[in-house]
Amino acid sequence: MGCRRRVLRGFRVQDCAITPDGRRLLAADVEEKIHVYNFLTHEEEYCLALKSKPTSVAVSKDSRHMLVNLSEGQIQLIDIDTTDVIRRFQGQKQGSFVIRSTFGGAAENFVVSGSEGKLHFFALSHTFY
Repeated sequence: MGCRRRVLRGFRVQDCAITPDGRRLLAADVEEKIHVYNFLTHEEEYCLALKSKPTSVAVSKDSRHMLVNLSEGQIQLIDIDTTDVIRRFQGQKQGSFVIRSTFGGAAENFVVSGSEGKLHFFALSHTFY
């Protein structure tokens, strides 16, 4: 059985992800924010305010970008270092189930998401890498 190393308090977590490089922990709360922590020091680097509640968060293999599903039915591709929203994707419907999206393909050149019995594929421009 594993031992607990650290407890971060102050908000309810909806979803979380650790960047593949092991440097950051991203935590989506239930209050329209993403908290980004330095995973080694446990210090909060920043808190990103969103326009609606995040339901899930995923991180690219290069640890540079996050995909955030929002309760309003939008997916945002966000640069983790700058917090710039690079792209917004629409088409899926957030209902009573949590929709999770992820990067797809060996080069992570598309986003895949599902809703209402359908799979949605969104092409990414190679320019954001």
